[in-house]
Formats: sequence, C-alpha cells, structure tokens
Amino acid sequence: MTGKNRYIEELEARLGDLTGNIEELQRRAREAGKTGQETLKREVERLQEQRGELQGKLEQARYSGTEALDDVKSGLERAWSDLKSGIDNAFERFK
Repeated sequence: MTGKNRYIEELEARLGDLTGNIEELQRRAREAGKTGQETLKREVERLQEQRGELQGKLEQARYSGTEALDDVKSGLERAWSDLKSGIDNAFERFK
C-alpha cells in the first residue's frame, strides 16, 4: 500500500468516527427540548455540510497523483480540523 493510500484510508477511518459523533448529536437533538432541539438541529446540519466537504476533498485526494497529494493534503487537514473542532464544540454546548 502506498503512503498516499494509507493516508487516505486513515482519514476515512477518522471520518467514520466523526460521522458517528454527528449521529449522536442528531439523537440528542431529537431528545432535546424544543429550543435546544432547533439549535442543535442547525448545528448538526452545519456539521453535515462540513463532513460532505471533507468527503469531497478525500475523493479529490484519492484521484490525484501522489505528487499532487501535498497540495490537497493541507486542505484536507484544515477541513478535518474544522469538522473535529465543530463537533467537539457542539458536544460541549449540548451535554
């Protein structure tokens, strides 16, 4: 397995973990009171958009050449960091 493929697989696994976290937030939104439910629902929608953007960047990385991966990698890492931070913040706000 190439370093590129290993990197992409690791990110996909980490993305799967974050997807589970988003699903947990969705569950909490369903159980929250009306005010909290609307706020959390909007937050989950925003996180799902970010997740979709990260998935798109992963697909771009998958089909880019090995040498182009360095260009795509910084965008992937930034998108990953933004999504992880957003999820962590949502869990903190909606304990």
